[in-house]
Amino acid sequence: MKAECHDPFAKALLHRLPESPRKVALLRASRIGDFVCAGPAFHALRTALPNAQITIITLPMLRDIAIRSPDFDRFEAFRGFPGIAEQLFDARETARFLRRMQAERFDLAVQMQGSGVYSRLLAEAQRPLIGLHFAARDATRRWPVENFLAAGRAVRRCCGGTLVIIGGPEEVLQAERLKSLAGPSCLNLAGSTPLATLGAVIARLAVFITTDSGPAHIAYALKTPTVTVFGGGDPLRYGPPVAGPFRALVHPVPCRPCTDPVCPIDYQCLAGISVEEAVAAAEQVMAQSTSQSLLQSPPPSLSGASRERVRLSVS
Repeated sequence: MKAECHDPFAKALLHRLPESPRKVALLRASRIGDFVCAGPAFHALRTALPNAQITIITLPMLRDIAIRSPDFDRFEAFRGFPGIAEQLFDARETARFLRRMQAERFDLAVQMQGSGVYSRLLAEAQRPLIGLHFAARDATRRWPVENFLAAGRAVRRCCGGTLVIIGGPEEVLQAERLKSLAGPSCLNLAGSTPLATLGAVIARLAVFITTDSGPAHIAYALKTPTVTVFGGGDPLRYGPPVAGPFRALVHPVPCRPCTDPVCPIDYQCLAGISVEEAVAAAEQVMAQSTSQSLLQSPPPSLSGASRERVRLSVS
């Protein structure tokens, strides 16, 4: 029965819920024709849940239609998301919108945008979600995979939850090996997250331990608590551009910034960063993200020891 309840193609899912939802979010961020064609589905949902408060999340241009429909109680303007072409996307605005919707504490969210398959990737993963991204184009930016695993397991021992491995198709085999070593409560999403989906996954992470790479910048935009391990890259140039729950881990070397894809001095910039330092930084950003003082946080900076190291390295 449990597997049936989580099957998006099973019939009569509402009747399998433990209790009738009182607060419902309905996403249909499509153009006028598609929105009108979904009318029978809207009405069916209202008929099945006559006492629920139903919020329709759709394009701003459809506001006048939505607020006149007897099937909805509230209208929320969809703020866009990568991969959904119908609405212009601004990462900061979307992040604020997602946080506000999460604060609503809906009993039920109905996905009518696409198949909904990707929205279920994390549905049954135990929280908190601890993200790991070990890949980077250059070897001078890649912290050892074993270090990522050790740091992730240490955070999981402390906080519980699930390790979530993120990567592209070229990292699938290495990610599978990492998952086999991680033990229970580990989810391998390498090769399973198109760019639009990757942002949604990163937005749901309690903490993200990553290389200095593209996913780190997505995390900064979404203000996901992030620990970035810097190798040859310049943290002052490519570190977090805004204030937030971020830490850049940097070991000083005289050759930074480095443009060599392979290191001639045995990757000292990466070898100087310990697993313990990454774990401590992860705990710090997780605590910072849940603190009310986040709104008054200082400009983005490096972690304590790393900040001193960078100061010495550039002086």
